[in-house]
Amino acid sequence: MKLNYKRTFFIGFAFLAISAFWQMYDNIIPLILQNTFHLSESVIGVIMAADNVLAVFLLPILGTFSDKVDTRLGKRTSFILFGTAAAVLLMMMLPISDKMGNVTLFVVALGATLLAMAMYRSPAVALMPELTPKPLRSKANAIINLMGAVGGVYTLILISTLVGEGKTPSYLPVFIGVAGIMVLSVVMLLITTNEKKIAKQVALEYPEQEKWDHIRYLMGLAVKAGNVDLQVYGVENLPQEDGFMLYGNHQGLFDVLAIASTCPRPLGIAYKKELTNAPLLKQIFACTK
Repeated sequence: MKLNYKRTFFIGFAFLAISAFWQMYDNIIPLILQNTFHLSESVIGVIMAADNVLAVFLLPILGTFSDKVDTRLGKRTSFILFGTAAAVLLMMMLPISDKMGNVTLFVVALGATLLAMAMYRSPAVALMPELTPKPLRSKANAIINLMGAVGGVYTLILISTLVGEGKTPSYLPVFIGVAGIMVLSVVMLLITTNEKKIAKQVALEYPEQEKWDHIRYLMGLAVKAGNVDLQVYGVENLPQEDGFMLYGNHQGLFDVLAIASTCPRPLGIAYKKELTNAPLLKQIFACTK
C-alpha cells in the first residue's frame, strides 16, 4: 500500500489556506488593535484569545455536524467551500474598518470572520484522514504540515514586502494577498479532489479485513488493560466462507470485547440506537460491516 502523494498534496491546500490566515491574524490584528485603536495590552489579549474560546465550543460541534451532513460535494468539502467564501468576504472588512478608525465595526467583523473560520476548520483537518488509508496517515500528515508551513511563509513574505512605513500603515494589500491564496486554495481543492469518489476508492484500497484486524488489536488492548485472561474455544468451527451469526450471553458488556478481540473474520455489530454517537464506539461501528 503506497501513499498517493499527488492526491495528498492537493488535499493539503485546505490546510494551506488556514495557516495563511492564522499567520496574518497573529501578526497583523494585534498591531491594528494597538496602533489604530490604542487598546490596552490586556484588552488586546482578550480579543486575541477569542479564537481559542470559540474553538473550544464550536469546533467539536461543527466537526460532529459535518460527520452527519452528506452533500453533493461530500461531508467536508461543502463546509470548506462556504466557510472560506464567508471568511474571505468578512475579513476584507477588517482593513476597511482599520482605515475608518471604527473599532466597533472592526470587532464585529473580526468576530464574524472567526466564526466563518471555525465553520470549516474541523472539516478541513478531518478531510485528509478520511481520504487516506489509516497506515499511511503519518506520511500524509507530514505533507499536510508542509503545506501549512508554505501558507505561513507566504503570509510572512506578504507582510515583509507589502506593509508600508509608519505606525499605522495600510494592511489592505496583505489582506488581499491572503484572501487571494485562500480563494486559490479552495478552487484547487474543488478542481482536483472529488471527496465522494476518493472516499470510495480508499474503501477499496483499505480492505475490510485490514479494518477488522485494527479493531481486534484495539479490543485486545482493552482486554489486556482489564487484566483478563481469555480462553477461546471453537474458533476452528467458524466457516471460512459465507455468513454466520454469533450471539453473546450478554450478561455484561465484556462479551462484546471478548468476541471482537478473538473472532478472526470481520463482523457486523447489532447495537442499540443510543450507542450511535458514543465516543470511540461510533468510530468502531463505522469500520464494521
